Amino acid sequence: MTVRELLDRLHDCNPDSEVCLMTQQAWPFRNSLFGLTTSAELQHEPTGQGGQREVVYLVEGEQLGYGDHRAWELAC
Repeated sequence: MTVRELLDRLHDCNPDSEVCLMTQQAWPFRNSLFGLTTSAELQHEPTGQGGQREVVYLVEGEQLGYGDHRAWELAC
């Protein structure tokens, strides 16, 4: 998924909604989002030079509870 694709998906969402991560498809958990960083900030990964795209990382926060298997069916 690219940043553009993510922004397109978020466009219709309520801007005041909480953002969480659903992880581990086989045993789902709901996690807070700690923040984000980029490969350029980490400086040890490609930063878009030489034909390679920069990577944006969403950083997992704390586990908030169990998730829902249906998240993977509904996410597209």
